[in-house]
Amino acid sequence: MKETDLFVGWEEDDERPRMGERGGMGRIARVVPESHVDGVFDYLVPERWRGELTIGAKVRVSLGRRMVCGYIVDWAEEGACGRREGLKEISGIADSVYHLPAVLVEMAQWIAEYYCAPLGAVMRCVLPQVVANERGPLLRLRVELVRCWDAEAVEREGALRSPQQRAALSFLKERGGAAWIHEAIEQSGVRREVWRRLEKKGWVRIFAAAKGRETWGQVEGIRGDGVELNAEQRAALQAVFAEGKPVLLWGVTGSGKTEVYCEAIRRVLEAGQSALVLVPEVGLTPQIMARFQQRLWEWRESLAVWHSYMSDGERYDAWLRIKRGIARIVVGARSAIFAPMKDLGLIVVDEEHEQSYKNEECPNYHARDLAVWRGKRERARVVLGSATPSLESWYNAQRGKYRLVELKKRFGGQALPVVHVLDQRRTKGALIHPMLKTAVEETIKRGEQVILLLNRRGYAPVLQCEDCGEVVMCPHCSVALNYHRAREKLVCHLCDHQEERPPACRACGSVKLRLAGAGTQRLEEAIGNLFPAARIRRVDADSMRRKGAFQHALRAMEGGEVDILLGTQMIAKGLHFPQVSCVGVIHADQALHMPDFRAAERVFQLITQVAGRSGRSDRLGEVYVQTNTPYHSAIQLARHHDYRGFVEEELEFRRALNYPPWTRAVLITFSGPVEEKTRWVAEQINLRLRERLVKCAVVPEAPSPAPIHKVKDRYRYHIFIKTQQVRQTARELRDVLSGQTWPDGIRCTVDVDPYDLL
Repeated sequence: MKETDLFVGWEEDDERPRMGERGGMGRIARVVPESHVDGVFDYLVPERWRGELTIGAKVRVSLGRRMVCGYIVDWAEEGACGRREGLKEISGIADSVYHLPAVLVEMAQWIAEYYCAPLGAVMRCVLPQVVANERGPLLRLRVELVRCWDAEAVEREGALRSPQQRAALSFLKERGGAAWIHEAIEQSGVRREVWRRLEKKGWVRIFAAAKGRETWGQVEGIRGDGVELNAEQRAALQAVFAEGKPVLLWGVTGSGKTEVYCEAIRRVLEAGQSALVLVPEVGLTPQIMARFQQRLWEWRESLAVWHSYMSDGERYDAWLRIKRGIARIVVGARSAIFAPMKDLGLIVVDEEHEQSYKNEECPNYHARDLAVWRGKRERARVVLGSATPSLESWYNAQRGKYRLVELKKRFGGQALPVVHVLDQRRTKGALIHPMLKTAVEETIKRGEQVILLLNRRGYAPVLQCEDCGEVVMCPHCSVALNYHRAREKLVCHLCDHQEERPPACRACGSVKLRLAGAGTQRLEEAIGNLFPAARIRRVDADSMRRKGAFQHALRAMEGGEVDILLGTQMIAKGLHFPQVSCVGVIHADQALHMPDFRAAERVFQLITQVAGRSGRSDRLGEVYVQTNTPYHSAIQLARHHDYRGFVEEELEFRRALNYPPWTRAVLITFSGPVEEKTRWVAEQINLRLRERLVKCAVVPEAPSPAPIHKVKDRYRYHIFIKTQQVRQTARELRDVLSGQTWPDGIRCTVDVDPYDLL
């Protein structure tokens, strides 16, 4: 099979032996240390441990003058490393609970090879730092009854004369004989000294025990009634459990994809297996967790969440629950793909088109593609769900690599919302179009809710001189400073540089400085002026900094405490608010002009997704899209909910320019503090790559300044490569770059299948 026939993230012609298929354990273990030394080192396995160590075992080894921990990733046969004399022995073995499953070690090696990343960096990504540090569980004092007792007998014998002591024992008996002492003190009203006196008398025992931490996102749900799937959903469920391919579940917004997920998870759990659900935004976990608790009530204790907002202690507890098989349903963001699950039977990637599944730091993996890889490796079913699938996934489905299943109708029979395209050029600079203003006013009068999307933070993205046109730029990055009214500062969204708003233009001295454009803070101000009685809640990266803030905002929206929810793309996906009947999209076309071949795809997806938040109950929803390019095909096709029309047009455009998914892409970025040196290094590497990639029929483009040329005082140059043989190209890249000695300050990163070209 040719590599061009293979879909992203699942290389069917990979004939490398799997873990455990290399002839068993050898006398020499290949170990990746947990330290920030990227490399694989050989160690002798002591005779006494040869029957105990496995791939993924955590061991203690000597690295230089230090004793460090590391993980066994492979075995070397006698003489395979070229020498045995002088090798150090493994010094110790960590508790088996900290060992990694072999499949995750194999995944790490695949990521390192495919994405051109150091194996050490990948291993640090696979294993949370808090687990690597063996932080240990949270210990709290627990109290339990030691002697059985009868209240009447005690009263009669006079053994306990204190009412407080009798109340304490009654409290414990009512709760099954044990409780956490801080809860016992708070709920019973019995002081700590009383509990200590009972311990001295031999009635209770007080001891330290591990207590699971309460996790943000682990919401308390209520038992829901069973939902009868419609014919489309039943067909989708049948396709999920058919043998073979991953399923691309393409369903219009509100079509009930989550109900299909729930029923698929139920079947997997009943078969004794576990399920992993990936969501694109951390903020979506509370809603989807509540839905799972309602539909999977009998397994609610088996639910666990995994995302970046969790504390170290919460991560530690969750990882151990997953590793021990206690948590059989895991819901999380992209890093949850590394969850050490047992008997994995199902992987769901919700909103699979989302860019947030792509890790933008080394290693630059894509969680969706790793889900497909892991599903094949562990023989687990894989479901990729979206109302607007990525072109890569659609292309794979059209070529038969995925099984395409369609949900054409909204669950419950609701109609898709009516979309109005409003020409912003005729409003003379007004932020809110008159038609949208009227629609919002009428919606609030009916007691219904509104969502307004403006995908830009801050108050105004530009501070510009009216006389000479000078824009206030970040001194460390080649972007304009964004004005934040709440802080009264100009802020860079790349390096977080902040400075006071200047009183005059630094170029010409003019005092005529104007704020151009609008962000969510300015939108909030405008909406507050137009609708002073409305209850408004803003959701963006600035207002949601506190832990749990997004969850509280969503609860307020669900509880009817908010009339208008406005924000960035955080509110555009996956949320279910039945009372929302009006949605407005402000400056819908601002991303169309980005220097990125995916620009039109992202605009179409964003409009379609946020439009889908409207009309999810009996009332017909309406969507108002404000734009300066009302006749652009991405906007017009989104207006008619015509995904097929858009994807056909966009695929033809990509074919003409030989862009993904018709080909594969690799982006090499060079950065350094001196522009001339950085460009020179990029040019020299490009010459070497041209020589090496001739065998792959690949000609790298000449180095060019990145669209955002300077970030954090580092100048950036790109080499963009299109290839039909990405695995061979990656191997050549590793050979060229691995032995390269970089001049001081120069860094080089390789991004296979890039999503951010800026």
